[in-house]
Amino acid sequence: MDFNILYFFTDKIKIYKDFFQSVKDKAPFKVEIVTSKSFLGGKFSDVLKKARNYDFFIAVYAKHFLEIETDVKNYLKNLEINPFINFLYLYKDAGFFKEKSVINGHKNSFLLYKSDNDEARAISFVLYMINLFSKSISTFRLSDYIYHSFKTVVYSEILQKKKKEIERLNEELKRKNMIDDLTNLYNRSVIFKLLERQKELILDEKIDLTDNDIINSSLSSLTALGDHFSIMMIDIDHFKDVNDTYGHLVGDAVLKTLGALFQKEGILRDQDIAGRFGGEEFIIILPKTSVDNAYEPAQRLMHELSELNFSGANGEKFKITLSIGISEYHQSDKTGEDIIIRADNALYWAKEHGRNQIAIYERIHGKPKKRGKATR
Repeated sequence: MDFNILYFFTDKIKIYKDFFQSVKDKAPFKVEIVTSKSFLGGKFSDVLKKARNYDFFIAVYAKHFLEIETDVKNYLKNLEINPFINFLYLYKDAGFFKEKSVINGHKNSFLLYKSDNDEARAISFVLYMINLFSKSISTFRLSDYIYHSFKTVVYSEILQKKKKEIERLNEELKRKNMIDDLTNLYNRSVIFKLLERQKELILDEKIDLTDNDIINSSLSSLTALGDHFSIMMIDIDHFKDVNDTYGHLVGDAVLKTLGALFQKEGILRDQDIAGRFGGEEFIIILPKTSVDNAYEPAQRLMHELSELNFSGANGEKFKITLSIGISEYHQSDKTGEDIIIRADNALYWAKEHGRNQIAIYERIHGKPKKRGKATR
């Protein structure tokens, strides 16, 4: 639309119909003289749908507008027009004009009064409306600019929050793929990756640090750690009996408690890495640690565990013990599995010699026994 429209509602002020017609004849903008009923009947709906807020005013007798305000605003809303459009409130006497326009804050108001010079009164009204249309355009454009600027800022904030939330969820998903849900320790696949990287660090080989941020954060504590490291292979003694006697839920509680024990402050160092190897087996990587030094944290684990009492479903108390096998990395190891095999052999030696003890592969004379038939 390239013109402005003024809708005169003649309800309650039909006495001024001639005045409205005079305004219509003299105004450089379009004037429609209607009743509120005909306006709400949809006569101008096609035009209004194409209009912008500053394209039209509705001039209505103030008292009558209080009666039809809800209907008019709902009608405009149904046409997808912002109901906070420009209304011009018409008044008949000075006292009423001052009271309503000042106290209630009616911005656009015009006092109608009888005059012998109807032409002068019409011209005055037309000039007033030209001024209002001009102000309306400026106000609308400023408001529109502020609104869209604010919306852009808000959308930007929302997008940033959404992005951070997506990043957090992706990171959480990565972590879930790396963490054993029951014990909250690293799972088997992650332990193998960290073990290989620990070996590569010692060999001073080129390491790809782009695989996973969480692994890299764990690996960051392994840099410049010397030319050796050790691992513990840990198995819960007679764990099958726990499940058979007290049920698998109690068995899960035991595994969960043991996982928390590995992460308890003072048991292991910050750079030590604990993981669930499978079932009731666990593995701990001890950077910059010889087998002799690895013996001490293994003892701490067994001592802390000896202080704990576990409860069955009916409240009966029981204890558990651990068998631990330890081995140290050797330069001849081709893969991380080599040290695991030795630590596993030491673990089986401990189980075959009474359980509830620590066995160090390098201290066992002769070749370590192959996996026997000892029950876990």
